[in-house]
Amino acid sequence: MKALSKKNILIIAASALAAVIISIIIVFVLTRPESYRVLKSFEMTGTSSVERKDIGHLDVYVGMNFENEDFISTDKESSLRLALDSDKYVLLDELTVMELVAAGNQADSRTILKLREGNILNEITKPLSENSSYVVNAPKSTMAVRGTSFNVNVSQLEDGSYLTDVDVIHDHVDVQLLDENGDAKGDVVVVTEGNRVTIVTDQNEETSNDPDIDGNSYFVFHGVDESGEPTLFTYDTENTPRLPLRLSYASRKSKGNHYKFQRQRTACAERKHCRKGERRDKHRRSGSFTE
Repeated sequence: MKALSKKNILIIAASALAAVIISIIIVFVLTRPESYRVLKSFEMTGTSSVERKDIGHLDVYVGMNFENEDFISTDKESSLRLALDSDKYVLLDELTVMELVAAGNQADSRTILKLREGNILNEITKPLSENSSYVVNAPKSTMAVRGTSFNVNVSQLEDGSYLTDVDVIHDHVDVQLLDENGDAKGDVVVVTEGNRVTIVTDQNEETSNDPDIDGNSYFVFHGVDESGEPTLFTYDTENTPRLPLRLSYASRKSKGNHYKFQRQRTACAERKHCRKGERRDKHRRSGSFTE
């Protein structure tokens, strides 16, 4: 039998090696985990900043990648739009303070936006997978969705209490109140398309802490006072009032006016004594929003 030449041996060896490499690539492609999440800014006006663990202060720029537990804030007359993967978008209005908590991968993502104050518009362009979740946390309340568009606004009144407005633009949002320990309180309220629910979070009289630490939250509904001016009224006189599921805006107005709240926004940056970063530092120190 004629012996193989050295050249033929090298050709056969190279072919065998190529076959092994191709097999490894195929196995890797078929068995690799889903791709990592993409958390990025892609539109902005004015200036915004990030406080990042172990790094500190960073200025935001278009195309910047965000990380889990980034603390994001927008300055006055500024806005920032984030792309979370390829199907979730968040628009932060001016003077907004928010922590981003992101886990999982693009197929099975877990997102929590901890809104300390300000306004965010949330857009989920396609339904989440069974193992995915998207939650907005506000003072002593949470908003959970599967695929929708909705707006959340958190503001603080002069007496220290918080107002949280949830406006549903498309589909519906599940709203859950939390007690002073951060546990679910009462029934989930399903806010449907075109409707709004407002939550008031008062100070705990026994501790006098900031309300977002151990305050008491309850729903209110929108109505008008005797002079016809828009105002907010509690649903009833109990400390933990509830709204019926899928309560419509019209039926909310018919419950009567038991107690009135005058809405007065007092964002720190609008007061003369406020220093840059004071809002962000204040909310970071509290560290009280529930996962």
